[in-house]
Amino acid sequence: ELAVEEKNMKIIPIGALLYSFKLSVGQMSFVDVPTYTNEAIFAILPKKDLNLDFWYYSLQACLINNANENIYGAKIFNQDSINNAILIKPPLKTQKNIANYLDDKTAKIKKLIDDKKKMIELLKEQKQSIIHEAVTKGVEKNMKMKDSGIAWLGKIPEGWEVVKLKYIFDYVTGATPDTGKNNYYSENGFNWITISDLSGKYTKESKNKITELAVEKKNMQIVPTGSLLYSFKLSVGQVSFVELPTYTNEAIFAILPNPNLNLNFWYYALQTYLINSANENIYGAKIFNQDSIDNALLIVPPLKTQKTIVDHIEKESNKINTAIIKTEQEIELIEEYKKSLVYHAVTGKIAKLI
Repeated sequence: ELAVEEKNMKIIPIGALLYSFKLSVGQMSFVDVPTYTNEAIFAILPKKDLNLDFWYYSLQACLINNANENIYGAKIFNQDSINNAILIKPPLKTQKNIANYLDDKTAKIKKLIDDKKKMIELLKEQKQSIIHEAVTKGVEKNMKMKDSGIAWLGKIPEGWEVVKLKYIFDYVTGATPDTGKNNYYSENGFNWITISDLSGKYTKESKNKITELAVEKKNMQIVPTGSLLYSFKLSVGQVSFVELPTYTNEAIFAILPNPNLNLNFWYYALQTYLINSANENIYGAKIFNQDSIDNALLIVPPLKTQKTIVDHIEKESNKINTAIIKTEQEIELIEEYKKSLVYHAVTGKIAKLI
């Protein structure tokens, strides 16, 4: 209440229409509770001679055209550009017709988009299922199976071995230099990858750089190009190849390249195997420590079989990725159609609504 009094703020009633005119410009929403807002939002109050359902659509389509631009080309508003924005105001009956029409059309469009997003999720699940099946059971038919001795896994093909991680890989774990010391960080320093840098199958850059002094103080080991990174704290289970010599923070371990290893196989396999060796914290989140990493049980097929598995996964994944991209493009086209439909409706371009 003191804050309200000091800032002389006015309560926004239920049913008001909110519009964000700073930062994320153009977001809109009806408010379902009495509220106050910050300085980045203006609220249109309900009135008998206004159909706010119409203005919900109209402002999305038209108000942004009245915005100024900052030096970076981003749209911005101030009090003057809001007050003097030029809008198209149809008769109240027409506003209602347009709003009802768009409510119906956009609901159908939303369902179509939701269905396509659901399809994308199903395709991603299908890809994960293909990977899981390939790295745990192989891709050859009618293989003889044996008990793995691992509860979550069950049977594995004969000729595959169960081995602790520490006996398979040479790996290094990174460190984080004191963030309070400026002489540990420099734009011209060495690459230093954190979890936020991991981006898909290949990581090509680091946002932060560290100095030679930081490397010496933390006794850090360089990770060569082609190493396979695995995040084992916070966002556990992200896997990525590194395409530049780098250091990493303490939440990542790096498996070093070895001619006797098919790291492409392990890129897929670790996503399935390793998380099952994790501990859990009091909140149920998966966590690792040095011991649980070293003693994680992994399934090792023969090297020739690993290549066959990778070839199969990548062939099937490419098909699924193509389908996902096509579906995403369809969603973009539908979103563009929706914007066009709204614009034409609120500007009087659809004759049957006038």
